[in-house]
Amino acid sequence: MSKNRIYELTVLIHPQLEEDARKQLVEQITKMVSVGEGADEQIAVTHWGSRSMAYEIKNSREAYYVYFEGPMDGSKIREVERQFTYNDDILRYLFVRKED
Repeated sequence: MSKNRIYELTVLIHPQLEEDARKQLVEQITKMVSVGEGADEQIAVTHWGSRSMAYEIKNSREAYYVYFEGPMDGSKIREVERQFTYNDDILRYLFVRKED
């Protein structure tokens, strides 16, 4: 079992996704990266909102940015990344492990 460390995750969501669907996607991501029972409450979620991007991704020059921070199981990250690649509503994502 991998040690739970503090990670940051930034996700760029397609801007044309409706608000209800976006909220549901954010909840789904929070549950995927959380560790243990009730751990999703330890994940801080910050909505940065819609912003312009420097270049076009999947025919869009804009994205809705969401930032997650909290304890995450490092061994789950590969599986989460794999699931992100199959979701057309997620334009980009970046996991960063914070220093101990």
